[in-house]
Amino acid sequence: AIIKNEGILENLSIVRGTDLRDSDGNYKMGEARYQDGKYIITFDPDRIGGTPDLIDVITHELAHIGVMKFLKKGDIEWSMAKDMLATDNGKMMMYEMVRAFHGGVMTDEANAMLQNYISSPEEFMVQYTAYVMQRDSLYETGALAKIEAKHQGEVGLLNRIVAKIGGFYSKLIHDIRQVMFHYKTEQPDLYNRMEVLARSVQGMGLDSTIDGDGEYKYLTK
Repeated sequence: AIIKNEGILENLSIVRGTDLRDSDGNYKMGEARYQDGKYIITFDPDRIGGTPDLIDVITHELAHIGVMKFLKKGDIEWSMAKDMLATDNGKMMMYEMVRAFHGGVMTDEANAMLQNYISSPEEFMVQYTAYVMQRDSLYETGALAKIEAKHQGEVGLLNRIVAKIGGFYSKLIHDIRQVMFHYKTEQPDLYNRMEVLARSVQGMGLDSTIDGDGEYKYLTK
């Protein structure tokens, strides 16, 4: 249920690969590319620890495909999001998302991820889209959202319930969603700009109106 526009899957192959490396020669779990008229996602199963990692890799690379298909680097939405991430508030958002992803602890791996996002905002914008795809999928039925609303304020209990329902993966997305909720209330301009970008990367059109809750409305392209 994470696919909002099936166009992102058109002319796309997902294949296994080995010895995937970035431009610096470091190993990586997946990559996305356009080659010989086809879009290709490659993932290395030997470097993926389990289902949560696989979900994260595939959604991240799908977001890269969405950028290739639906956005241009000079696009106004892309440029505005990139500019906002360069501000102190934008860097703090990246920091808090990275910390949530690493269980609330800024490990050496977390700090390396943060520096990568600061130097390459595209990677954070793509990862934010991956989080949105996972969040929307997890909360699609409304079941977790209802539990969250019922037990709001009982953070410890809520965390245990979410973890019991969906295991580590659900708990991780719940923690990241809490960071998103904070920015939705405290930094709405930054939050809305990132949400607009995430929808655009998924091939969703932005309606020119805003709904009664002050949020953007989206239409499928």
